[in-house]
Amino acid sequence: MNAADSPTESAAGSTAKSDATSAAEGTADDEPTLAGADLRGWSRERRGPSPLARDVEPGDTSYRRRLVVVLLDASGSMGLPLPGPPAAPDARTRLDALRAELDHWQPVFRAKGGRELREVELAVIAFGGAGNQILTGGTAVEPDRLHEDGGAFVPAAELDIRNFEATGRTNLVEAIDYAVELAVRRTRYLAAEKHLQTGQIRMVMLTDGGPNDDGNRPREAWEKATERLCALRQRRLLTFFLVGVGVSESDDRMLSRLATGSFGSYTRLASFDFASMLEFVLIATTENPEQSARARYRDGNR
Repeated sequence: MNAADSPTESAAGSTAKSDATSAAEGTADDEPTLAGADLRGWSRERRGPSPLARDVEPGDTSYRRRLVVVLLDASGSMGLPLPGPPAAPDARTRLDALRAELDHWQPVFRAKGGRELREVELAVIAFGGAGNQILTGGTAVEPDRLHEDGGAFVPAAELDIRNFEATGRTNLVEAIDYAVELAVRRTRYLAAEKHLQTGQIRMVMLTDGGPNDDGNRPREAWEKATERLCALRQRRLLTFFLVGVGVSESDDRMLSRLATGSFGSYTRLASFDFASMLEFVLIATTENPEQSARARYRDGNR
């Protein structure tokens, strides 16, 4: 990471614009994909299950790009000290440990980007009190153009995650909605402008605690978020891995409910083992991420 760089913030620090609701037409193989999805179900103004799940049929594995979105917890709790001895010589807080692991991990991932991951694009987003912050790609891109070339998504070989700080609440639901909308916009753009298919969206979210978006968000909001995720996964439009590190028992239960559905959607790491968390990013790049996760983790904990 380059500490001198600053994150690119989304409009209003939280959600992308939802005005692009017309479907992009045509793909390389005339195969229905996420490119034709209506995004209105992901805007703040609308509630209920997303139209993505009912209007779009998934394609097969003949896609040419794989889109991976990584969501990193940047809430205030990530600024707390690590328990026990530090995970790295310069690690003082949870965020310090994550940064140190990212610095070690990125060169390895970039090297794979020139080989087996050459068709992978990533967008990394930090979520917390500062809203949803784009940590990859261009630093001076208009919020409504983050899905285009030069925006939030970068090839694996060019991954360079900018620095970020820990502050505020854990805005899980807003972060998930924002990430899905951004990924669908990128899918639509690649289909319309590059004639490329992408297959399902692959998402990895890291958090050290349960959601506390607005202090007292109604339970109904979490239930609807869970319904949206389940509907997308059941139609093979999304693979979603939620990884909890050092979470309390109560937060563990809530995170498990939020990520209900397919096997491996929620994994709790017993310690602040960020190296294991980053394994899920590699798993997400595989042809069948959930099968790969099943082979790697035989239960929901590690």
